[in-house]
Amino acid sequence: MHIQRIGPRGAAFLEGMRGLGDTIYMRAAVRRISTPLVLSTSWPQLFSDIPNIQCAKPFPHRLRTQRKNEEAFTPAGGWGPRPARPGRTRMHYSVAGLRAGRTILQQMEGIVGGANRPLIFDLPPTAGVELPAFSSAGKPLAIIRPVTLRTEWLNESRAPKAEYIAAIAERLMASHHVVLLADLAEGAEWMVEPVPPHHEAFLGGELSVLQLVELFRQADVTVGGVGWVVPMAMATGARLFVVSGGNGGSNAPGKILDSRVDCSRIGWAIPERFCLCYEMRHDCDKTIRNPVALFEKWAAEQGLALCPKPPRPLG
Repeated sequence: MHIQRIGPRGAAFLEGMRGLGDTIYMRAAVRRISTPLVLSTSWPQLFSDIPNIQCAKPFPHRLRTQRKNEEAFTPAGGWGPRPARPGRTRMHYSVAGLRAGRTILQQMEGIVGGANRPLIFDLPPTAGVELPAFSSAGKPLAIIRPVTLRTEWLNESRAPKAEYIAAIAERLMASHHVVLLADLAEGAEWMVEPVPPHHEAFLGGELSVLQLVELFRQADVTVGGVGWVVPMAMATGARLFVVSGGNGGSNAPGKILDSRVDCSRIGWAIPERFCLCYEMRHDCDKTIRNPVALFEKWAAEQGLALCPKPPRPLG
């Protein structure tokens, strides 16, 4: 690997990936680097506790949520230096690697090396991070990530059926304080109906990334499709029930989890005819027979307290 050197200490420079979920995976990979590193990232908060990493502002791009975070947050000590143009060392993973059986994390580790150091899959401490005052009336928190689509990465194949997420949210309404999380914007990202039932919603990206981390640490249960919620749950130890859609070649459990990380609190509802395609726009069969029953079975195994189902009306 040819790494650019930059800055007064001759630190290695790595151009990071931009997605929130990819950045959580990337944190675990770059933690294996013990020498000084300048990391180009849109999410510097996620590296604030790693002393050998200095974050640099990414090269110009048009990604909406990433630019919002870059503009709202400046690392302690300011943004680090970067070369005049992108270099040869860029964090990435590929479909070819997934086809060959290498997970997302394994491909990232192959770029930075350090396999002799222990794998640490975590996130920064969030003591002192304040959350909104939820009107939960003493109920435990349930975080729902509704099905959304965005123009920047229009992966219609991966998204699960929205009615499945809504049905599980409905099942949680009596026992939990149900909170929706999204960052919607007209013409850029939108929610697929039906909208899950909920008590509160943060749909405009109101929470900072560290508030999201703290929220996952405090939540009794989280529910969503494949996306950033999966590595977030892996890193925080949150209970997560994943409802899969299609695009399984890139998003099957064996591709996005890692056997070295404790994923025992993550459950799955996977379509009976799970499509293992690698296409973002494909007519995948996403049918799951009774996803609520699968959720209830997993919840019982996790010791999750749900209210009994109301009896069905006669007639």
